[in-house]
Amino acid sequence: MVDVFSPLTPGFIVVYGRRGVGKTTLLLQLLKEHDSSGRALLTRRDSVIAEKLGVSEKVDVIQRSLDLTLWLKTAANLLLWSRRASSPLLIVALPLELLLVPLDETSMRHFGRLIVVLTMIAESACVFLEVTENPKFMLPYRYFLLAELSERFYHMARGRRVRVISRVRIPLPEVGETWSHDEIAKSLTFERRAILAPLPDAWGFRVMRIVQTH
Repeated sequence: MVDVFSPLTPGFIVVYGRRGVGKTTLLLQLLKEHDSSGRALLTRRDSVIAEKLGVSEKVDVIQRSLDLTLWLKTAANLLLWSRRASSPLLIVALPLELLLVPLDETSMRHFGRLIVVLTMIAESACVFLEVTENPKFMLPYRYFLLAELSERFYHMARGRRVRVISRVRIPLPEVGETWSHDEIAKSLTFERRAILAPLPDAWGFRVMRIVQTH
């Protein structure tokens, strides 16, 4: 799975797709196969997948998905871990409710601090952000925030008995221009990166084909 997203250099990589397509499974499989230090930050719902893949010891679980104080505290501990680890890899599954539920002033401050801490981690670690797709636009929810963090976006889609991973180029407006979701969605470009097939007798995927890009 490393080749699907290679190179795993420090910074953010955003992986998005519809619910149930297998994003968490794919990324935890990557975590399992990664040679160096790796951790994942998941909600309790997604931690079940970590158990199936046998990587629970590498997972920090957020018991209450909207508890930003807990998110911030856990991220701070991961920042210390990233400073000690060699070639660290971090997977953060951002739940949809955290991105869509209106936040009060205190929660907004906590969310801002969470992004700052994750950005600090990304200075030395490859940080995957897993986000749900807004099917109306084929964009991740809160893409305008994520686009400030990274240019590396990957879309995971369900095909006939396969999953298709594509690198996505998101055209952003110039400074001062209005963000038009419709216009940006029309201008998206998808470059097919890999085709995966579910494993027949185990939890996870196998790579059927990697598309070389230049």
